[in-house]
Order: sequence, then C-alpha cells, then structure tokens
Amino acid sequence: MMDLLIPAFVFSVLCLDHSAVGPFMLSRPLVMGSVLGFLGGNAALGFFVGVVVELIWIRIVSAGI
Repeated sequence: MMDLLIPAFVFSVLCLDHSAVGPFMLSRPLVMGSVLGFLGGNAALGFFVGVVVELIWIRIVSAGI
C-alpha cells in the first residue's frame, strides 16, 4: 500500500497542470511516463511507454489551443 502512495501523489500533483498551476505541459504522457517510470525503478521503460502514448494521443490532446 505504501509503495503506491508516492507515485499516486506525484501523479496527482502533475495533473494539476491543467487546472491550477498553468500550461507547463507536465501532464503530457512523455513527462508523466518518465517521472513515474523513474519512481517505479525502470526509467527507460517509463520513457518508452510515455513516448508510445504520446504518439498515439498527439492528435487528440491539444497543446496551446
């Protein structure tokens, strides 16, 4: 249970990018995958998953519009 609290907290803080903080693009899959992969112990896999999800969602998630 305690192993999931730190990634859940980081995920929730990074998701504040849309509403409370500003447009810093921290909630993009590339950044989220890298950070959560690093916290999970496999940063390369997190980065790879972030890149794949970013490529899938790049046309749906608008940046700056």
